[in-house]
Amino acid sequence: MGRNRILYKLDIGIARSLKCCGEKGKVISRIYCVASYCARLLFNISVIFFFVSFAFGHTLTETIFTLPENDFEGIFSIDFVDAGEIFRKERILLGFGVTEEISVWYGVEYLHNQKSGQSTVGDSLIKIWFFCGKAAIINAWWGIATIIRIPLGPSMYVNENWRAVARGIHECAVGPVMQVSILSLFFHTNFFYVFRQAEGEDFYGGIRVHPLQGETYKSMFGFNPWYNGSFMERNRLKNDYASIAISAVSNQFFPLLIIAETYYSHRVYRITNENDVLSVEGAGINPFFVGIGAKYFFSAKTYMGISGYSSLEKNGSYIQHLFRIEAAAIF
Repeated sequence: MGRNRILYKLDIGIARSLKCCGEKGKVISRIYCVASYCARLLFNISVIFFFVSFAFGHTLTETIFTLPENDFEGIFSIDFVDAGEIFRKERILLGFGVTEEISVWYGVEYLHNQKSGQSTVGDSLIKIWFFCGKAAIINAWWGIATIIRIPLGPSMYVNENWRAVARGIHECAVGPVMQVSILSLFFHTNFFYVFRQAEGEDFYGGIRVHPLQGETYKSMFGFNPWYNGSFMERNRLKNDYASIAISAVSNQFFPLLIIAETYYSHRVYRITNENDVLSVEGAGINPFFVGIGAKYFFSAKTYMGISGYSSLEKNGSYIQHLFRIEAAAIF
C-alpha cells in the first residue's frame, strides 16, 4: 500500500505539471491519469492472482501456481491425521522454476504414530507442472500436472499399520488444473487419473523405449492399450482410480486468504480381488472430504497456513479428520 501511495503522489505531480502546458497539456494530463490508474489496477490484480495460486497447492486441490524461472520454493507442513489412531506426517518440499511455463517439486515425508510412538520414512513425491496459459473464451487459466509417487514408505499391501498415511507403491497422477476468477472469488479445480501399481506388478515394465526393438513402436512406447503387456493395457488399469477436487478462495480480507475445499475419488473398475477392499483410497474407500483453511501472506514470497478437513466416508481405519499447519517461502 505504501508503494501505491508514492506512485499516486508522483502521478498527481506529473498531472499538475502537464496542466500548466495549456489545453493540450490538460488533455494529456487526463489521459495520463487514466493510464496510470489502469496500470496500478492491473498491478494489484496481478499480485492477488499470484497470491491465490501460490505454493505446491492447497491441501486437497492443486493450483496453477508456476514458479518464476530459476527461483526456488521451500514448503514445510505438518499433518495431524485421525484414522482411529492419531498419526503425524511431516513433509518437506523443494520446488524449482525450470522455465516460465515449467516448474518441478520434490517432496519427502516422515511419519509418526502418536499412540505406539513408532516412526518411519514415508513416500516421496515428484510434481511436474506445465502452465498452458489463459483459456480462449472464459476468464480462466490452466495447465497440466503430473504427480509421481516414489514408494519409500511401508507398502499398503503388506503393512496395515501405516495405510492411512503411506502407500508404499508406485502411483502416477496426470490431469488438468484450472483457475477461474469471479469478482473477489477464485475457483481452483483439478481432475486426475491415477495409475496405481498392483501387488507384485512391474509398474514401469510396460513402457518401451529401446529404439532398435520393434515392440517399442508396436506398443507405441508402451501406450498402446491394445498391445499385450503395454503400460496402458486394460488389465493393468483395473487397479487405477480417478479424483476431482474443487476449492474456492476469497481475497476479501487480503493478505489473509480464506479457502474452502472438497475432494472426491473413485476406483475405475469394479472390485476384482482381495486388495480391492483394503481401507485405502482407490480400493475399498471412495473418499469424500470437505474442509476450510486460511493462508496469511507476510510478503509476496512467504506465507503460513492452517486448514482442517473431515471425511464424509465413515470408516474407522481410514482418515476421518485431518489438520494441517504449513509455511512456504520463495528464494
